[in-house]
Amino acid sequence: MDGGTLHSITIQEGARLTGTARQTVARTDPPLPAPLEPPPTLHALTTIAGLLREHQGLADRDWLMPSLAVVRQEGWDAYRLGRFISSSHSLRRQGGPLAQLESIGTIEVDIHNSPAEIDLLQEVLVARGCRQSLAPLHVRFHPGWVSISPYTLPVLLTLNRLVTMCCRPDAQLTTTGGFLVFDLSIFYDNAFPTHPSPSFKAMMQQFARKALEVNYIFTQDGLTDPHTNPSQSAIDIASSLSFDKATLAFVINTRGFQPPANTLSPHPAIITHLQPLPKFTRLYIQSKLGGAAARLLAGKMAKEVERVDISEMSGDEKVGVLAALGRETGVGEVVVGDIGVDQLEQLLMGAAGRLPTIRTLEFTMTLPPDVEDAGSVVRDRLLSLIDHIPHLRGLQSLKLMVCCEPDVQQQDSIRASIPVGTNIGALSFAIPEGRLL
Repeated sequence: MDGGTLHSITIQEGARLTGTARQTVARTDPPLPAPLEPPPTLHALTTIAGLLREHQGLADRDWLMPSLAVVRQEGWDAYRLGRFISSSHSLRRQGGPLAQLESIGTIEVDIHNSPAEIDLLQEVLVARGCRQSLAPLHVRFHPGWVSISPYTLPVLLTLNRLVTMCCRPDAQLTTTGGFLVFDLSIFYDNAFPTHPSPSFKAMMQQFARKALEVNYIFTQDGLTDPHTNPSQSAIDIASSLSFDKATLAFVINTRGFQPPANTLSPHPAIITHLQPLPKFTRLYIQSKLGGAAARLLAGKMAKEVERVDISEMSGDEKVGVLAALGRETGVGEVVVGDIGVDQLEQLLMGAAGRLPTIRTLEFTMTLPPDVEDAGSVVRDRLLSLIDHIPHLRGLQSLKLMVCCEPDVQQQDSIRASIPVGTNIGALSFAIPEGRLL
């Protein structure tokens, strides 16, 4: 075959045995023969198709393929693919046999790992003549959860360099992956490009369209930047994004980050440059720094919202987020958390005219230690809530969650104090079956 006429290799899937048939077959996997010495040179080979993940061992065979023009594969990582196509003897800075390379199939990228593998693939392609010749580039991200965030920005920038160096200007980059989360704090990262290429902007737009969840995540680094002045490049890209699939937003701290007490809430002005978010129906604020970010997101959400969780926020911040939703908005459920009834009354009375229509309010209470009559304590709390909550438009029900894990005796006491169908004021209450919170 050395110097022969083999032009293409296509691997096709064979017949599949049924489960019953497989049980009658004793299959072994004999070791592959040792690589040829010296490696074969396949001068006429231009196309290899049908490569799957289980064929990545071919990268270790050291084939020399100077005329290779097309590789169609699924599931190879960037390192193995780079090694496979690097078998050319092309010298650096010469035209190279990959100058007409149009496709390399789908590459797998772990977005949470180092970008070194993508850099290697780019170096191999460019060194062997592949410069702006690839027509499409297909990338499959793994694992199933994919975060577009400051943490993964180095991989995104490296991937963009691969596109810029090796793909045609009009080439289509397509990405697939599992549950995609878009973290808006990426726009404040120091590595965010000040002069992004068209391909980087297109890549960010594609991620936004496919995202199922939008976050704003606070980190220790973010405390030194109030986030009030995003760069012009960040504004240009953020204003072009369309979140077509996302329905929920989180404002949270990064894992393990506990901001010091009395830390001022950053004001992430980049949110003001986003397009409206009419499909966003759930908002969860799980950071004490999230007041400003939550208000900005609330102002862009749908006019019919399923659930808003403001339990981690201070009293003033809670009302601010609700008011930002707008008077014309309807909210199915608002999770208020643990708040004193006097404070709640004072906050709501001054803002009732600006608040959305709220159908259900959910509160939390903690039983005193060694309480003897849990039922009376919970009932008194409900009465106090009803007495102190001013009229809220559309309010139909209250939920009082008792934490943390009352014992069986306490649960029985609560159910006895508030049996199914109990009427307190104009509201009807029922304790659910099973354990209480």
